[in-house]
Amino acid sequence: MSLKWIKILSDAIEYVEKNLTNEISVKEVSSTVHISSSHFQQIFRLVTDMTIGDYIRNRRLSLAGQELLKPDSKIIDIAVQYQYDTQEGFSKAFARFHGISPSDARKRKDKLKNFKPLSINIIVQGGFNTMRTLIDNLPLDIPFSGFCGTTFINCFSTVFMFLENDMQKSSNKELDVNYTSKKPSTKYPKKYPRWGSANKEYKYCYDLGYQKGFFEGIDSGLKNEYEKPEDIYEEELNINPDGQGILSGLDAGYEDGFADGYYHAWHKNSFDNNENERQKVNDEVNELKNSNDSDSQKSIQERYFMLFDTMCGRSSLRCRYDDRPTKAQKLVCEMDFYDGGADNNVDFLFGLAGYNYKKIDSLNDFESSVIKSINSGIPLIAKVKDGSARFRVIVGYDEDSLISPYYTNAQHKPENPAYDDIEVLYLIEEKTKPRYTAKDALKRIQMVMQNNIDTDLWGEYIEKSSFSAFFELSIEDRKKLTSRIEATMWHTFNCHNFASALEYFRDKNTAQYKNISDLKKLEDAKFFDLFNEIINHCYDSTHALAWSLIAVNKTVVYNGDHSESFLGAIIERTLKEIKDIDIRVFEKVNQITDMV
Repeated sequence: MSLKWIKILSDAIEYVEKNLTNEISVKEVSSTVHISSSHFQQIFRLVTDMTIGDYIRNRRLSLAGQELLKPDSKIIDIAVQYQYDTQEGFSKAFARFHGISPSDARKRKDKLKNFKPLSINIIVQGGFNTMRTLIDNLPLDIPFSGFCGTTFINCFSTVFMFLENDMQKSSNKELDVNYTSKKPSTKYPKKYPRWGSANKEYKYCYDLGYQKGFFEGIDSGLKNEYEKPEDIYEEELNINPDGQGILSGLDAGYEDGFADGYYHAWHKNSFDNNENERQKVNDEVNELKNSNDSDSQKSIQERYFMLFDTMCGRSSLRCRYDDRPTKAQKLVCEMDFYDGGADNNVDFLFGLAGYNYKKIDSLNDFESSVIKSINSGIPLIAKVKDGSARFRVIVGYDEDSLISPYYTNAQHKPENPAYDDIEVLYLIEEKTKPRYTAKDALKRIQMVMQNNIDTDLWGEYIEKSSFSAFFELSIEDRKKLTSRIEATMWHTFNCHNFASALEYFRDKNTAQYKNISDLKKLEDAKFFDLFNEIINHCYDSTHALAWSLIAVNKTVVYNGDHSESFLGAIIERTLKEIKDIDIRVFEKVNQITDMV
């Protein structure tokens, strides 16, 4: 085949690939490469052993299969996207191509066929790929904490969640919205509007609002206060935020659920003067509340994330004014303040969780390691060579490409890596006795906090923002100073992770931590007063102070007025208070460590 025809066919395929979601005719494709339609079709079929129409159809149906794996995808939308006039026509074509119906795509994702773009060289490459393999029962829309999606700690939390069976359990468990079916309210019957495609979203919101409203109604009913709480229930949902009826679904569900909850708790034939019955309902509601929290995949993953982020010491890190990594940061993080991917930290987290692992850093071993692990049903963690968001969970492989889950809720949503993109693979091996204990974790936190204090990280911030120093700065330098302080305050919000992890222990809301048995020690009531003091300092105090410094940078408009120089005094005092809080928290951590 001549180089001329290689270019003609390559240009035609490139045009098709760019227009798969648009109408494409054979005449249109041939005209773009300046060849008659009949001549083009003859050559295309001779070279590829398929018609151009077959190629377009196969590519569309292959891509449609991948689209259906995405959260909240709708068959009708994908049918229209890939130029099918009806959902029925699309479903028939899809079934002929993949061997399964569109509605079964998520449940049987291993059956989906992958028809890759053709590449015309001296040989023909592409077509059906028989190597595509995914871990069974591991949903591609597994959750990632919204704080970061591509740090080692976040990826580790998600993998641990799957290995400990929390992911599969939670993904199969339905939200219980039928709790009130014994005595449904006649005053506020459930109604779902007939709004076409918005109906599913409305119903989902309605059910969530209904359940929350029921809880609140029970609480108020038991107190004999028929007042709707002011804080209307809202829920972060991975659905179309603009869909008609979503907010009204929350509101309506909340109203109806509240009425039913009150009805149950305070109906004259049920609970009047019956303390035992009221207590029984109250206990059932509390149990359902707890189960509802723990059944959320996002909630489970975030609890693991908060735990590991705190126990490895990352949530105790503070940063220098010049942003150079401290000794403690180098121990925990490799590239930036968040990644948690230093070798020491990787080893600590695997040791705390009780898993052996192997670090693979040879390109020659990557493919065989991935195939072996995925075929054994165990995901891997990969570190890619470039960029700031460098870690990925690997749940499958497709020839020379790797498959990662969708980064639901995550801030960063990177592309799937290829083997050549990888620097290191972490292969998870057998479960074993944890090599590190709760006391080891506390000592690690101590070490990080001690380094913060010894390095006097807040000292340079305080010195530069003092009244005298701030007074001498130009307007531009003042802006640079407050901008740098704002960036540091965003880092300081890791105190939220620290406080949340301790709250779970204090409240014994640690169902997900059961698989790390030594951490149960921290549920002892003797720690609770110290936990409360730390939580109040970390969240209520540092959190609020950090926001106030962010507000200074975002809201102050400098115009050269003399009064602006006094901002330095405000900033200085606020930073000194944050520094003092860090010292007090460190003292409490020392006491807890001594008591374990």
